[in-house]
Amino acid sequence: MVEKHQFIVFNRTSDRRDAFGIRREFPAMAGHMEWKQKFQGSLLAFIGFMLSPLSWWNDAFVNLPLALGFGWLVARVYQPAFESSVILGYWLTNVPGFVLLRKGAQKIVTTDSSRTRATASAWRCCG
Repeated sequence: MVEKHQFIVFNRTSDRRDAFGIRREFPAMAGHMEWKQKFQGSLLAFIGFMLSPLSWWNDAFVNLPLALGFGWLVARVYQPAFESSVILGYWLTNVPGFVLLRKGAQKIVTTDSSRTRATASAWRCCG
């Protein structure tokens, strides 16, 4: 008679229950990847906050020096465009600030699995 042995298989996933009590498999490295994603999102949000007009001091220390540098570069090519290029440079620092702030916050809040599902459903819808 052959004995049946139960082998324990160690894989890189662990069974857990989510907030609704449903059993799901989560990768063992999910904590590390989640931390990395939150760090990247925080860094993007910080850079976005520094460029956005949401803080009272960033205009004097961040946006205006960048705008003046942009204006100086444009004035090297065409001198009369200095003033308008400083204004354009100011807006070119504020708008990406809001975009980076939004992207950073989105990266902090969403998880890879929800982003993958959203991307898959978007591709399914669009074709």
